[in-house]
Amino acid sequence: MEATCVNLLKSAKSDNEKLAGLLIVPKLFEVTSSDNDGNSSRHMDQQLQKDLLEAIDFNFLKRMLSNKNKADSTSDEPHVLTPLSTESLALKSAALNVIACFGEEGVFNSSQIAQIISSVEEILVSLSADDDLPNIEDVSLSDTVSAEKPVEESDDTAKLLSLCMQCLENFARNQEKQVIEDSLMPSLYRLVVKQSKSSKNIWKLLCTT
Repeated sequence: MEATCVNLLKSAKSDNEKLAGLLIVPKLFEVTSSDNDGNSSRHMDQQLQKDLLEAIDFNFLKRMLSNKNKADSTSDEPHVLTPLSTESLALKSAALNVIACFGEEGVFNSSQIAQIISSVEEILVSLSADDDLPNIEDVSLSDTVSAEKPVEESDDTAKLLSLCMQCLENFARNQEKQVIEDSLMPSLYRLVVKQSKSSKNIWKLLCTT
């Protein structure tokens, strides 16, 4: 199945075809093996992860993360935050869902990590413009990304928020100290200063990084 997905992504002739292949990627990271005690585990060879990322094309993921609301592109007030559109939410969520799957160190280079973190920071700030999204300050970081407490699929904004936090947590846990100091930590501090809706979770992540 992995080889089929890689070939599908590489042969995609349009963004829609690539997006269709992209939606398959998270399924490849689902439970793949069981140990002698019957415990399931998730693991994918690092080289296969790199092959998948190459087939996806990082720039494609970056374009999805950078997708803007149509109204924003014509706004005369660029500093005024507006809630993300349904289309923008869906594209960003799809991209972050894939990014969150790549847990092996070395799959993303330091430049790519910096770009992802910058996009996540921008998304979290944008989500602060959504007055309908409650603060999640009483929800622990582990609860936010826990499989036992999945985000309701109908709540697109909460799902995107959860994926943002999951990606930040993955980088904090798996990346080299220099990458964390250069890219992750400054972004986390800026988010706290900007009082984003995830401020308390950001503080928890800062304290454990």
